[in-house]
Amino acid sequence: MVVTPDEAASSGRPDLSVGLLNLMPDAALRATDRQFMRLLAAASDSWDIWVRPFTVAASGRGAQARRHIDDHYWSVEDIERSGIDALIVTGANPAQDLLEREAFWEGLGEVLDWAQTHTRSILCSCLATHAVLERFKGLKRTRLPEKRWGVFQHRIVAAHPLLEGLTGPIAAPHSHWYDVTRSDMEAIGLTVLIESDEAGVHMAVSDDDFYVFFQGHPEYDRISLLKEYRRELGRYYRGERSDYPPAPENYFDDAGLAMVEEYHSLLDAAKSAATMPPGLDEAGVLPKDMPDWAAPGKVIYRNWLSGLVS
Repeated sequence: MVVTPDEAASSGRPDLSVGLLNLMPDAALRATDRQFMRLLAAASDSWDIWVRPFTVAASGRGAQARRHIDDHYWSVEDIERSGIDALIVTGANPAQDLLEREAFWEGLGEVLDWAQTHTRSILCSCLATHAVLERFKGLKRTRLPEKRWGVFQHRIVAAHPLLEGLTGPIAAPHSHWYDVTRSDMEAIGLTVLIESDEAGVHMAVSDDDFYVFFQGHPEYDRISLLKEYRRELGRYYRGERSDYPPAPENYFDDAGLAMVEEYHSLLDAAKSAATMPPGLDEAGVLPKDMPDWAAPGKVIYRNWLSGLVS
């Protein structure tokens, strides 16, 4: 639910300002805005949340993304001038093997340096987790042999106020080429809260609870992994990858996997004939009963917001 400033001023509810530093590429910029705003809205039934989206290295973006930024985003200078209670930093598609070579690296570092002393908490998603751990702890991520993506079951491995009201198992999507292990995190003083035997660490916190780290994606929509998979199918069709992309793990049911395999031959035929490929039946390929990762994500975010208020 979105309310006007006048309605918020007369609501009598506590309010919080949350900066949303969106590092995602152009194609995912708007969807990522919606995902995090939707999760914040679902978790904020007792508070009014002022979400202030912004980004860094905007000059390298395309015209449509720049218009979206111009119309809806704050500048870094305005964020720092007005102040925010907390900061969320999104993930990003890795474009470089070394984080310091990413276009956003310097701008991200400057925001993080400021936020460490001007906010109450920083919540990091996926690549942002790796960036913070490298910048402030000297811990470098590890390249995985293959992309870790799919929906995985996790267990709670430590009690924490952020997990109040949760019981396992906890479903969550993952989508990353790089990883930081539990042993690496614990070696630098982090507390791992949620972990999977298959996917590794989903969630951890710093020793002072200031940083909340995710490697999984509780903010993802039901179709987010499907959209990523369609992008990989497009790369295969255009010859940008030689292998037919493997399906995300534990995401499609048997019927969906059969449709994906059938689509392989359709794509190959379209490539051979130099014709446009047929569309993938999104409604048919997604299972009707999918693990619910939104519910535990909502609980975690509500507990995080509650801690900021108190």
